[in-house]
Amino acid sequence: MDHDPTSGASDMRCGPLTYDGHTGTDFAIRDPLANPTGVNVIASAAGMIKALRDGVSDITYTPARASELDGKECGNGVVIAHDQGWETKYCHLK
Repeated sequence: MDHDPTSGASDMRCGPLTYDGHTGTDFAIRDPLANPTGVNVIASAAGMIKALRDGVSDITYTPARASELDGKECGNGVVIAHDQGWETKYCHLK
């Protein structure tokens, strides 16, 4: 999440691991070598699936590939609707 109220950006530790206007909380895989074999993702709370996208290739973003990913920046993902209007979005799933 971007904690800098200006047009700059800073993460929760005042570092560069975010971008201007980012409103989510990101969780990284601790062991990148575990990614090819799969990592379980557990929903933060009970709810109903509101949207789902699958089939997006697992590629690294580069400016040259921007048009290839336009509208799919989240990659494979799911949106879950929870009680009281809350939603969670899980992106960059394999």
